[in-house]
Amino acid sequence: HSLIMAASILTLLKGYAIFAFLMGSASTVLGNNMMGDSTLFTPKSTSSALTDSQIRYLGSHFAATGAIVWWASNNLLERKVPLAICGACLVAGGFGRLRAGLKHGFGPNTKAAMNVEIFLPTLFYIFGKVVGEW
Repeated sequence: HSLIMAASILTLLKGYAIFAFLMGSASTVLGNNMMGDSTLFTPKSTSSALTDSQIRYLGSHFAATGAIVWWASNNLLERKVPLAICGACLVAGGFGRLRAGLKHGFGPNTKAAMNVEIFLPTLFYIFGKVVGEW
């Protein structure tokens, strides 16, 4: 029974790793264009340049997180620390979204992303403790 649960967590981790790697890579390549309509930003403005730069930079970190999660999920017992660091950073990012949402209002899909970032790593951690994987 716990072997099936452990296999389930590995499948979820691999799925997250692929998602993070692909979305991060796309953000790095596409920058502002990831946000859809280009009329959101005035071309060659300070806000456009900053946002494009941040999306590309943080996208590379998201892709790296996906690669680390994939690697760590290949041997959970030996690589639980890097996985825990990635999870803690994801939770911190979710709280960052919460702070921004409370300050500026929540944009489309922001609450959903925030909930995934805060609760998914927490559930993985609890699930791993229950199954005895870490």
